[in-house]
Amino acid sequence: MLLCHVTDIEELMRALADQRALERLTEEYAHATDRREPDRAASLFTEDGLFTLFMDGADSEPTACHRGRPAIAAAVASVSRYDATTHFLGQRSFEVDGDQARGETYCLAYHVRKKPGLQVNVVLAIRYLDSCVRRDGRWLLRERTLVTDWMQRSEHSLRD
Repeated sequence: MLLCHVTDIEELMRALADQRALERLTEEYAHATDRREPDRAASLFTEDGLFTLFMDGADSEPTACHRGRPAIAAAVASVSRYDATTHFLGQRSFEVDGDQARGETYCLAYHVRKKPGLQVNVVLAIRYLDSCVRRDGRWLLRERTLVTDWMQRSEHSLRD
């Protein structure tokens, strides 16, 4: 449901609550990923959720597909190879239809790895394409597709 088409105040309040809950879902996922809590990130998916990654852009073949919470948790845990990550969320849009929603979230994902005398920074411009479902009053990710639009890698010398 698009908010600009809502005329009833109760319907508007429900629509705003849904929008905020879906935004919060994306924030919780980013936070759990950055704090190295893969089980918490996976708990935001349905039991049979699907997480698909396109690391070479939307027109490529999927880089990986992970179905079910254990597989999704393992995929999220893979970011631990970096010393730090920060997922900075940008614009988000969701369209709600009853207990289902579709949305898109822009994100700049910063990945830092330190090596002796060197820091490697990788920045990914990604979009999350989400299919969500409300179960028992809680929004969950049914399918999340990560599309990498561009990537930038840089190295910097570290001084003691």
